[in-house]
Amino acid sequence: MIWDLDNIRPDKEISRNEMRKIFESPNLIQVRLVASFLQNEDIHVNLTNQHQAGNPGVPHWAIPVNAKLWVLNPAQYDQATAALAKYWDKQSQEASEEWTCAKCREMNPGNFLHCWQCGLDVESMGPSS
Repeated sequence: MIWDLDNIRPDKEISRNEMRKIFESPNLIQVRLVASFLQNEDIHVNLTNQHQAGNPGVPHWAIPVNAKLWVLNPAQYDQATAALAKYWDKQSQEASEEWTCAKCREMNPGNFLHCWQCGLDVESMGPSS
């Protein structure tokens, strides 16, 4: 779940000043993929500018608006940075080495970190996958 700061429970109060930006892009789909990956790593994130992302901005100002992804808990920022580095490393690898999920036996592209069918983490299967 991507947190909406306007709907956070009072016992989980998070100040907008405590959030740290981890990623931004004009491509909303890419930002959502990164957000989903970080959430699978149990990192709480907030997505801003999602309705304006990719908008070229006010025509006479020409200021582009990007979707931004923020880490809500500053204590998770280093973990999020490491996870994001892992994500980009895996995405840059060629998808030629497919792997078979040990749980559901589905074939997955080599750059997938989780089985697309059942969600099993490839690393939980060990080096023989």
